[in-house]
Amino acid sequence: YLLHGLGNYFNFGMALVNKSYIVSLQTLLVAFTNIGLNFLLIPFFDMIGAALATMFSYILWNYLQRKNSKKYYGMNFDLKKFRMLFAVGSISICTIYILDYYSYNITFKILFLFIVSFILIYKFISVKDKIFFYRKIKEKNWKIKY
Repeated sequence: YLLHGLGNYFNFGMALVNKSYIVSLQTLLVAFTNIGLNFLLIPFFDMIGAALATMFSYILWNYLQRKNSKKYYGMNFDLKKFRMLFAVGSISICTIYILDYYSYNITFKILFLFIVSFILIYKFISVKDKIFFYRKIKEKNWKIKY
């Protein structure tokens, strides 16, 4: 979901300049790439091969979306933040699988995932972003109404 959401974000520039046909061509190219990778990887790696094929296809899709959004709309992306989000997502998923292996209860998994994600995000975001988020949180009324 992380890679799909990232591609949708990169796709924003293409939607603004009305170049949806390019997005369709990119999607077809990536779909055929995924099918080809499935034929290559599944015989050797079974289910993991299918997952790897999908992951590589999504990486290609994100690359094409980002490249064309920059080309047609001039959108510049802070790739450091995207790498950070990818790292946080990957570490979070690995953490859930490790906790699942040891059969911890769901409350512990969610709490641990929240703590790990918060620490990683807080470590990687800039001071400017921290101030921005702090102000946004202060503006909201977070009291629960019954």
